[in-house]
Amino acid sequence: MKLISKAKPVKIRIKSGGEEHSSLDSLKRNFNISDIQPLLDGRLVRWLKQQGENELANVISEVDSESLNTLQGVMNVMQIFFKNYIEANAVHNPLELTKHWLSSSSFRKDGENLFYKISWLWDDPASLEIIKYLYKHREELNVPKCDWFLIFNMWINDEDKTDPEVLYIVGKMQWEGYQFNDVYLKKHYPEDPDGLKLIEKAARLGCQEANLFIFEYNRRQKEKELQANIDGIDKDKIRNWIRHNWVGWSVGTLPFSSDEYNYKEKSILDFLSTAHYLGYISERFGFEKALEEAKSLFAVKDTDILRREKMFVTGLLYVWIGYRSQANGIFVQIKDYKLANYMLGNTRIIDDLDFKSMSFHQQLNFIKDHLFDYE
Repeated sequence: MKLISKAKPVKIRIKSGGEEHSSLDSLKRNFNISDIQPLLDGRLVRWLKQQGENELANVISEVDSESLNTLQGVMNVMQIFFKNYIEANAVHNPLELTKHWLSSSSFRKDGENLFYKISWLWDDPASLEIIKYLYKHREELNVPKCDWFLIFNMWINDEDKTDPEVLYIVGKMQWEGYQFNDVYLKKHYPEDPDGLKLIEKAARLGCQEANLFIFEYNRRQKEKELQANIDGIDKDKIRNWIRHNWVGWSVGTLPFSSDEYNYKEKSILDFLSTAHYLGYISERFGFEKALEEAKSLFAVKDTDILRREKMFVTGLLYVWIGYRSQANGIFVQIKDYKLANYMLGNTRIIDDLDFKSMSFHQQLNFIKDHLFDYE
């Protein structure tokens, strides 16, 4: 009798998540779609049959590997392999599945693998909302470490057509130096102007977070500017001058010695002296003459320490001659100045006083008394 040897079936080996798997249960504990996708050339089907998973193999044989480049395609495969888990946990979408797995000790690796897969699905816009959610909740969900800057930056093609929130996220990372891996660079080169440009673009496109950032940024810049304005000013010295020189309206310009004050202090005293003079002129010659003098004497420059106060006094004179629209035009330009913003509103009380009902001279006194309060 002649014996014919039969070839033993070749044992197929598959790897997923950096590990070789010899059972379906092992595969499902470190299931990586990115590793599974190339195995759809027939190897995964044969491997499943070797495991005795013929029904599962038949279903997988119908899956097009290209479909795994979409969020829905990824979810379809997950529903094939993890049908019981998904139904038991009432999971309805990839985000819910990712959140479940990231918080599970048994499926943590699967969650990490799924997160990485979703984060690189740049051709499927549906994945972006998941990525944004996971980024915002990265701490509480313990999302695996990744290069968020690279992930979001890949979503920027045409800035005008890019999701505004993506522009904000990338811009803020760039502003904070996130793109630098070097600790020194992060510390010493934050506030990248290109990052601010992206945030401003996001704000213009309607991103609320970007608008809040720009508002806060402008507020901080204004604080720095105002602080720079008053640095080096001896307020007590100015107040002492006011007590001895700001008297009734029978005199006009108030004198001060240039030698006793630095250039910032002289600018403030010059404003106070001119404001007092305008009060004198308005009493003697009327508001129109005072306005004419104000426009001449308050030639405002952007670098003026009291630029807003000068403009505000000019705006008040427009109010007193009945040119409210011109006055409001000035107040709008300096609406970050507390008194100007007050004049544009409907309230009457400011610092416990009815400023709008005061006489012009009382208003000048109020400005003088609160000179450093609204800076």
